Amino acid sequence: MACSNSGCPRVVCDVCIDIPESISDNISSSEISFKCPACHEKEERAARSQPMPYFAFTRTVQGNSILACNEPTFISGVCERASKSQVCGGPILIVHFIFTGLNARGSVPRVLNTALEEYHSEQTLRYLEVFFDFGTHRKLRRWLTEAESLAATIGADIFQQKIFFVSVHSEVTRGDLFAGKDEQGSDVAVSPKEAETAYTIAFGAKRFISAVIKSFIIAFGVRVVIQGHDFGEVFKDLLDVSVELPMHTDAYIFQVKEQTTSGDSNNALCVCGTRYSWFHSHRRPWGTPLPMSCPKCSSIRSWSPSKSSEDQSGAPGCISTCWSPACGFKYFSYQPQAPYEIIKTRVKDNEAKGWIKQTGV
Repeated sequence: MACSNSGCPRVVCDVCIDIPESISDNISSSEISFKCPACHEKEERAARSQPMPYFAFTRTVQGNSILACNEPTFISGVCERASKSQVCGGPILIVHFIFTGLNARGSVPRVLNTALEEYHSEQTLRYLEVFFDFGTHRKLRRWLTEAESLAATIGADIFQQKIFFVSVHSEVTRGDLFAGKDEQGSDVAVSPKEAETAYTIAFGAKRFISAVIKSFIIAFGVRVVIQGHDFGEVFKDLLDVSVELPMHTDAYIFQVKEQTTSGDSNNALCVCGTRYSWFHSHRRPWGTPLPMSCPKCSSIRSWSPSKSSEDQSGAPGCISTCWSPACGFKYFSYQPQAPYEIIKTRVKDNEAKGWIKQTGV
């Protein structure tokens, strides 16, 4: 059953809603309106009222909306999804930019496309793989010609959501994106330019393994693309789904926002970045991974539970000590610079782990 409220895309399974016999024959007519549970809860929050009986069905009589039945509506099901969940069925475009030579088989964008195929037809889900290499002038001219045709597709307004991936090396000396080899065989690097995207995510591992984010990307497809949750609000939840990601890399999320300047009527656009670093009180104190081997005695995973301490200059952090006999090497992990927030997911037996959310990066 689709919600009748304007702008609400939610649907509710009619098996879970007890439909009164008095309106069951006319439930599909235009005079009967249905209000979903999420809209009911939203109205309660807006009115700051106590929980009230749920009347889902109303009837329009002479232009006025009245209750279609005297008894409140009973929901026989249980809450299995977030109340804000939607069913976003609009057309989706996924574009995967791949540097020539990289293998796209089993890639994360293909995993996302496969996960979304269950919800979409070929007409409402389009997946493109675009290979690029513009290190030389000849390759750049060919790319610009191809890009004009591609821009017409990407710029089409028929797509409700557009998702872009870029698979490319980093240039080893500068860290910029690798664009290919020039005529002399030297590396060509490019810097990302401005792009009008709602969110941009990146991962900070020096040797990033994309396989660790496959569960993250599937959860993204369901929670954000299909159910319509705001990416920024559920980003931490998506990270928690990824079992291997926290130990492998930090995660960054960037959002373009309007910033009001004092004395200026025009709002300036600024990029707001947030870094998520997984911490473990004994393995990754303050989000800093401890070495597998002790730098002094080479024993493996010999670190004691970390303790709060300061370095010689008074900077705060944690100190971990090697437990190997006759070693006692101490490793210092610095506390991150403010502003940051500790989001603990588990505390047990003096062992804590969770995320460090650092804004302003």
